[in-house]
Amino acid sequence: MNKLIIVDDEVFALEQLSTLLDWNLIGFELVGTFQNGLEAIEYIKSNEVHTVLTDIKMPHVDGLELTKMCYEQFPSICVVIISAYRDFEYARTAMQYNALDYVTKPINYKDFYNTMLKIATRDSGDNLPESFIDHETQSLCQQIFSNLLCGMYEDIEALEAQLLESDMVVDLSDSPCVIINIHINNFENYMNNIWKHGKFKLYNAISLMLPVKSKNAYYSQVRYASNNIEVISISKPSAPDFNKDVSDFISELRQNLLDLLNLEADIRIVDEFPSLTAVFEAKTIETPITEKTNQGNIIDIAIEYINTHYGDSLTLETVAKYVNISPIYFSTYFKQHSGTNFLTFLTNLRMQKARELLHDKNIKISLVCNMVGYKNSTHFYNVFKAYNNNLTPAQYRDDNVLK
Repeated sequence: MNKLIIVDDEVFALEQLSTLLDWNLIGFELVGTFQNGLEAIEYIKSNEVHTVLTDIKMPHVDGLELTKMCYEQFPSICVVIISAYRDFEYARTAMQYNALDYVTKPINYKDFYNTMLKIATRDSGDNLPESFIDHETQSLCQQIFSNLLCGMYEDIEALEAQLLESDMVVDLSDSPCVIINIHINNFENYMNNIWKHGKFKLYNAISLMLPVKSKNAYYSQVRYASNNIEVISISKPSAPDFNKDVSDFISELRQNLLDLLNLEADIRIVDEFPSLTAVFEAKTIETPITEKTNQGNIIDIAIEYINTHYGDSLTLETVAKYVNISPIYFSTYFKQHSGTNFLTFLTNLRMQKARELLHDKNIKISLVCNMVGYKNSTHFYNVFKAYNNNLTPAQYRDDNVLK
């Protein structure tokens, strides 16, 4: 597990960064938070640290001095700087000391997530093979296939456009397709005693291992639940014998899993289609993975969890982890079954709860902000206005309660 510390002199910012991502899910262990660089340095000198996430402006020792110290004394530590300052000189100085990234506030969540994910998969103290590092195109392929299997494309042209964007050269009418299920035996024992890198990296490792042995097919892991992983495979143009290729691939994959990951797994084909057009026409493909959750209806469980935890620092990744399916697949699945995307659903719920709370004039607006999951009052005010006819929380209370 990649050991992470966060350094920021503002208590609120420190708390926000600590909960901005589900650190454990993406491969980090948050081992410490500090309000100045001096405290961070003292900790690093006597404790194992792999990654430092730091603000620039701090008392005693600022973020640039901390970065320099890591560069000179602990060169294996990755440093990511977060700052409200967009000054080029700050960024240039940070890069001179090998800071991996310079993130400006307000933070772009997607970019920040991708930055930290790359660090987790590349620089973990557990040293996973270099070939297990994720790639942006892999995520795009997974999203395309998840959309396809969930029947999210309105027409075949939309599917073609996304395939083109991913640089996948596919003839939709002549592209045999199979869905492969990998059932990991003795999963809990394997995760606790053999793998030890966390579930996310296991799924990532298997996904990135898939194309290695086959030059005639595309493979993408698209969804998982506990010890079941599902992969979609489609032929590339001019594949001489796709069915044979898949058969050979399964044999080779099983051997690779045994050799590289020390893993035992039952691997089988669960669905076959003569072409991607046939998959599109089938609309929604129900496969065994949803049956393996053994928790009832996934969407009901997810919504119940959101209704209970909307006041927390909730993310799509958090809920996906709770229902034990992959975040990419959960994103598509949630939209398909609820009629809206996760963030819109969560924001609508929070705004509904905020309006209910504002009807009680004894509850301070700052407390309402915290109770519905917003740590930043300015962000809460902006979102509230956008969802309530440009009224601030105070104006909404005046119009609906105090008159």
